[in-house]
Amino acid sequence: DYCKGCGICASECPVKAISMVEEVV
Repeated sequence: DYCKGCGICASECPVKAISMVEEVV
């Protein structure tokens, strides 16, 4: 409930545990 969306969530992650990767289909 505290997540603000993928991009924002990843950029706000303090230890960079989440990384946004473009999915190539």
